[in-house]
Amino acid sequence: MVQSLCENKRFCQLICQLRKNNNKSSISKALVDASRSLLNENTHALQRRRFTLSQLERLENTFAHSRYLNRQECSVLVQDLQIERYKIQQWFARRRMKFKQELRNTIALPALPVLPPVLLASVAA
Repeated sequence: MVQSLCENKRFCQLICQLRKNNNKSSISKALVDASRSLLNENTHALQRRRFTLSQLERLENTFAHSRYLNRQECSVLVQDLQIERYKIQQWFARRRMKFKQELRNTIALPALPVLPPVLLASVAA
C-alpha cells in the first residue's frame, strides 16, 4: 500500500507541495485521501468475471467430456465463447478442485465399530 502511494505521481506532487507550505495537518489529510482513491482504483481492477449461462453450460459440458483441455479444445472454446485463454484454463483448474472436493464428500468412509471400554481394554492388552 505504501509503495503504491509512493509510486503515484499525483500523490508525490501533492505531498511535496504541502511540505513546502509546512502544513502537517494537510499532509495527513492528503495521505488519507490519496490512499482512499488508490484503494477505489484497485478494487475496480479486481472485479470478478461473470460468465453467462450459455458459457457456463458449454464449459460444464466440455468438463463432463474431459477434465483436462488440450490446446485445440481450448482454442475452440476461446473462439466460440469469446473468453480469454487464461480465464478458461483458470475455470477448468477451479472446476477440477471442486470436482475433487465433491468426490471426497460423496465417498463415505466405513464406520468404525464402537467398542465398550471393557472390550477396548481387553483388545489393547
